[in-house]
Amino acid sequence: MSLISSTAPFARPSAAVSKINLPAAQKQIVPKRRRSKRSQFTGSTIGRLTNPSITNQSYNINDLISTHGNALRGRVQDLARNFPHVSRAINARAAFIVKNGIKQQSRVVDDDGNLILPLNQKIESAFNFWADQADSSGKLHYYEIQDLLARQDFECGESLIIKRYNGQSGNSFIPYSLDIHESWDVLDTSKDDYGYANGATETRLGIKYNRATGRPISYIFRDPDDYGFGKTKEIPASQVIHMFKTLRPRQLRGITPFSAGILLANDLDDFMGATLDAAKMVAKHLGVVSSPDPMTAQLGMSEIDTDVDEDLRIEELENAIITYLGEGEKINFASNPNPGNDFPAYVKFLIEMVSITTGCPYEILSGDYSGYTFVNLRVSRNDFKQFLEPEQGRMIRHFCMPTYKDFLDIATLSGRLDLPGFSKNSYRYYRSEWQPPGMPSVDPLKETKAYIDQLKAAVKSPQEWAKERGRDLEEIYQEIKQADELRKKYNITTEDSSTALANAPSAVEEQD
Repeated sequence: MSLISSTAPFARPSAAVSKINLPAAQKQIVPKRRRSKRSQFTGSTIGRLTNPSITNQSYNINDLISTHGNALRGRVQDLARNFPHVSRAINARAAFIVKNGIKQQSRVVDDDGNLILPLNQKIESAFNFWADQADSSGKLHYYEIQDLLARQDFECGESLIIKRYNGQSGNSFIPYSLDIHESWDVLDTSKDDYGYANGATETRLGIKYNRATGRPISYIFRDPDDYGFGKTKEIPASQVIHMFKTLRPRQLRGITPFSAGILLANDLDDFMGATLDAAKMVAKHLGVVSSPDPMTAQLGMSEIDTDVDEDLRIEELENAIITYLGEGEKINFASNPNPGNDFPAYVKFLIEMVSITTGCPYEILSGDYSGYTFVNLRVSRNDFKQFLEPEQGRMIRHFCMPTYKDFLDIATLSGRLDLPGFSKNSYRYYRSEWQPPGMPSVDPLKETKAYIDQLKAAVKSPQEWAKERGRDLEEIYQEIKQADELRKKYNITTEDSSTALANAPSAVEEQD
């Protein structure tokens, strides 16, 4: 019997040799190998540098959200109200994700794949008209709703929209509007049954869903007219847009992306406040008076009748205080130090950590651009763009496209849009593009030259260049054509600038 056939495929050599009857002289002595301590995942070891309380524990994501989600939301919103860096991070994220809106562009094509421009323009005009009335409260434009959702995503980790099909009033363009809520304020978790009562369905975190697939069936809303009696309204999931970033499978609710930085921001807020308070106290407390008879000195400064001015030992002027000293008394000016040189560096370090947890670049978060060059800023913006694109894509897929499809369906059914063959092939008309805002140019001169070279080398299309700027190429050409017509109409001539001036804008100052 051979060695290989007589042993298991993955048996150790020492174990295999011991089963074969060989002469003593031919037996090979296999030394025992000492097991290395590194032959395991060291991250799972228990020691003085690890937390043994989390060993062998796997937390269900929905349990974590149920226990901590509302508290995290409250703390982030408190920081947004009272801590300027978190407020700026929310503003910056919303501005870069949405800006003036992720714009809709209809892209209906004919049988040959060519865009039908008149039809697309008609759809876009109707959508823009409805966008003014998209909010059920009549306050927000469709693009302003996008901005609100971007803020909700950071503060609460999720957005909740109810589709209303009764319109705002008789003057509505179509009977369709969007009602935005904060999920923790309206979803009723008191009705959660965890699957014990309904078999195939389960209700958790105010959401009834299919246990087999995880697909939401309905949302349990608090009845605003129950007056504290605990009544609820169950709204079908088809009438609700629930937008959040899924971090783990079967996740039902969202969680704020700033959860990892809440304590850090609190510490920074407390540290800065305590340091500034100490500095203010130092500035106010200029000195003390020392006396050989403290009791007499204190009695002389006690509160007395203000009509007897000669008994007062302290006088106040507009910006100064004069103290009259007694015999043997002297003034010792305070020498408490102001915040030292380590204070700015430590604050910068903490702001950098807040920048990491918010996903907002340090220079945008702090407003400190000192020491940055074109290369630094360009790399920072490119990294920031990589983080923003998934957020913009999620906004488009989870909010823009569903509401746009509803708009087309209802506008066609209500007679506001005449789309031939829509009932037979509606997907043809759903074809559209959504243009997120572009990233502002760090150095327009250098970047424009680079774009021109790429266009000449045919490695980038004009459409791609326009999209990077957050523009539609067709709109750009229309504006150029209109500008050219206006120039001819008013007989305005333009002069080409010299190449030297174009390459060196600073030459303008020298010529002046």
